[in-house]
Amino acid sequence: MKLIDTDTINYILVNKKSFEDECFVTPDVNEEMLVAEMVHSKKVPVSIRQLIFGGDFDEADYLKNYYEALNQYSKRSFFNMKGFGDVSIVAAAHTIINSKKSKPSVLPLPGFVDEIEVYTGDTHLSKYLKKKFNGDIKIFNKTDI
Repeated sequence: MKLIDTDTINYILVNKKSFEDECFVTPDVNEEMLVAEMVHSKKVPVSIRQLIFGGDFDEADYLKNYYEALNQYSKRSFFNMKGFGDVSIVAAAHTIINSKKSKPSVLPLPGFVDEIEVYTGDTHLSKYLKKKFNGDIKIFNKTDI
C-alpha cells in the first residue's frame, strides 16, 4: 500500500506526475489535497484515492493511534494548524501494521498490498517513521514517483 503526504500531492500537481499503481491519502491529507487542487487549479490523478474506513480497516484502532501520534509527534501545531496530515499518516501506518500482525492470513483489501510505502518530502516525518516503525514500512522521497 502506498501512502502519500501533502508535499507529494503538491509535487505531483506541479510536475504533472502520477503513480502507475493506486495510492492512498489519509483523511487529513485528503482535506489538504482538496486545497492543493484549488491552489494549483488542477486535479490529482485518479490513481490517488482516499483511505476508506470499512472492511478490515479498524477505525477504532486508527483513532486510538491518531490520539497517540497527536501527543507524540512534535512537528504539529494547534496554533498554526499544521502537521495533522503527518499525524494522520503515522496513525494509518500504525493501524495497518497492527491489522497485519493480528490477522496475518487474511487477504488485504483491494488496492492494499502487504508492504507499506510512504512517499513524502518531509524529512522530519521520514525520520520519525523510520524510528517509530523500525523497518516495518518503506519510506520514499516524493521525487521517487
